[in-house]
Amino acid sequence: MGRPSSVAIVNGSGRFSGVTLSVVPYLEAFERMGLPVRWYQCADRGMNSSVRRDEVRIAGAGLSLESVELGLNRLLVFPRRLRRIPEDMILLGDPSLAYIGGTHARRIVLVHDLLPLTEYADRTDARLMFYTIIPKLRQMTGIIVSTGAMRGQLAAHGVDPSRMRVVPYTHGLGFHPDHVARSVARVAKTRSLRILYVGTDRPFKNVDFVLDLAHALDGAPDGTQYSFTLLSPLRSSTLSRIGHLGLHNVRVIQRVPSAAAMYEECDVLVYPSLHEGFGRPIIEALAFGIPIVANRIPPFVEILGNTGIVHAVDVPGDWIRTLKSLSNPDTLRAQALRSLELSKQFTPERFYERVEGALDELLAQTPSEN
Repeated sequence: MGRPSSVAIVNGSGRFSGVTLSVVPYLEAFERMGLPVRWYQCADRGMNSSVRRDEVRIAGAGLSLESVELGLNRLLVFPRRLRRIPEDMILLGDPSLAYIGGTHARRIVLVHDLLPLTEYADRTDARLMFYTIIPKLRQMTGIIVSTGAMRGQLAAHGVDPSRMRVVPYTHGLGFHPDHVARSVARVAKTRSLRILYVGTDRPFKNVDFVLDLAHALDGAPDGTQYSFTLLSPLRSSTLSRIGHLGLHNVRVIQRVPSAAAMYEECDVLVYPSLHEGFGRPIIEALAFGIPIVANRIPPFVEILGNTGIVHAVDVPGDWIRTLKSLSNPDTLRAQALRSLELSKQFTPERFYERVEGALDELLAQTPSEN
């Protein structure tokens, strides 16, 4: 199969969700390749966002019970209402859409995460849906994943590795090498280290671990002030724990108008998630030359290589020692420059190259292989 003459992108999440943020760069990549693209937005109840002015909106069932509606829409409603897609190739933005376009000759699906198939799954309905989706993934022309670790997980579920390509995510925050000098100068002048956490408040995101770090470093005897900013819509129970621990060095922000401004204010990113498909805040922080301290799980080890600092979360002392070492301006500068260098691997230009290569390789397979 050669390069397609047109592409349909089928998306099933709201504009500001993590999934859609990951799909939009594919739209840009295809347009840079000169391919006509039509965006099909599968809309569940309450979803009013729009990605493109000319998008085709596919209405869902509109049931009152969210979990039932999501499953019904993806297994039955959306596939029926999108039975005929005229474009030459379909890019499905999420594996939950795998039932759409089942007879189409060229279907590629983006797999962002396999959380429902792990021990950290927190929704039974999502787990059941994923088990029905796995056989559909085996029928795809191709699958694009963001890490080699995820490719290995899918292979363990019987998906042919030769049909998968790894394309790491990118971001739209630009490149900010000047942040390093400002951060180092600020730390040297104020004897304070600003530590950032970005994520939702779900058990596998491990927010409690960040609070434990803040508690351990509050009033540290080394004379440095360690302040933590949590960019997260925290649950009431987590907010109560902050109050119970008396964490005066913790600031909670539910949302910000500018992610770039948030990174600009901070010196270090901590990312202790127990499970992730990728970890977008990591590459966003790298673009500012922000050192990363992350959990030692396969995706983070793969993304950071020898550049970032990975520690197991069951040894919090390693995290505390690392954060203390980064309060030294010279150590902070050296680690920040390593982050800047690694960030060059996740630019939009590098992403576009990888998408084009993955598309050509996947579509080069003969029809008999599909």
